Amino acid sequence: MPPIKVSIKWSGKKYDDIELSTDESALVFKTQIFTLTGVPPERQKILIKGGLLKDETDLDKLGIKEGQIFMVMGTAGDLPKAPEKPILFVEDMTDTQLAEAGNITGVDEGGNLTASMRDLFKQLGKTTEGSQPLVFLQSRLTPLI
Repeated sequence: MPPIKVSIKWSGKKYDDIELSTDESALVFKTQIFTLTGVPPERQKILIKGGLLKDETDLDKLGIKEGQIFMVMGTAGDLPKAPEKPILFVEDMTDTQLAEAGNITGVDEGGNLTASMRDLFKQLGKTTEGSQPLVFLQSRLTPLI
């Protein structure tokens, strides 16, 4: 059968006069769409009357007409990359990792005592004048029992 000229719509753009041979597989058509849009065949969703065009669909049985419009969905380009280090949740941390995270964020089990002491030393290191350690004194001290 001779090729049929069809159109596709993708991302607000319309591509006309695409030759579609119904003797070929749907995957060949998806490859044609890839050359036009940059959307890889495995990420394409092609809507046709009656459903979704699959790789194994027999195009000859669809009754495609001259000038028929296919809607294409899919994103061109690379997929987002996975994080370099796996995300670590508090529940999964060891005691050592929890202690490190607590000192980095300035939060510790002693009611921010360590963080307020650190900030006091930074403040004292920046001046030769006296300084009132109000935040340090207001830190909650938990008894060690």
